[in-house]
Amino acid sequence: MLRALVVASAWMFVGACNGSDKTPAGDDDDDDDSTTYTFDCAVTEPFDLPDPFAPIAGNEHACESQPAYIDTVPTSTSYFVGEFHFDDCGNMKGRETWLLHANPRWVELGGQDCQVAWDVDGSAVVTGGEITMSLSAVLDASDTTCDDIEDFMDFVDSTFNATYDVARSGSDATFFFAGGSEFATGQANDNHAVYTTAFQCDLF
Repeated sequence: MLRALVVASAWMFVGACNGSDKTPAGDDDDDDDSTTYTFDCAVTEPFDLPDPFAPIAGNEHACESQPAYIDTVPTSTSYFVGEFHFDDCGNMKGRETWLLHANPRWVELGGQDCQVAWDVDGSAVVTGGEITMSLSAVLDASDTTCDDIEDFMDFVDSTFNATYDVARSGSDATFFFAGGSEFATGQANDNHAVYTTAFQCDLF
């Protein structure tokens, strides 16, 4: 399986809330705390966390400067990025993206810089400094560009379920799989969470 983040599932939160049409940062609206999502309940904390794609800028080809890098081996420098928005009742929507930055050898063999994107639905339980997110993800074919690479998408999960545990210290957050393995860092508040993984070197 090419998808390096192997995941599991389950979560929920309940409460009596007012409806909200607050909708994620980064859409066409200039208001940083608006999103294209509509929630059933109120949203207390703004969707104003830092852009999770920003840490990747300037590091798109980090694998190519590593001591073990071999320029004749088709390789991509890969990152996973996640952004999740949830209302005060724990209803959650979001997005996960796998970004691949091809080295020259992989480009010669038909590879390219591309991404795989999944839309996420689920729920979030916020308990003090911890958040448990249970999600189901479905491939967004319209925003997935790796489908031009022959046979690549045959190895990508079009759907998956996952459970993430998030430990917060102020606005800083560490993301764990349900089994306790850390996989990313980012930021979180009571209604918004973002992560960026460290780079990984995928060989093709």
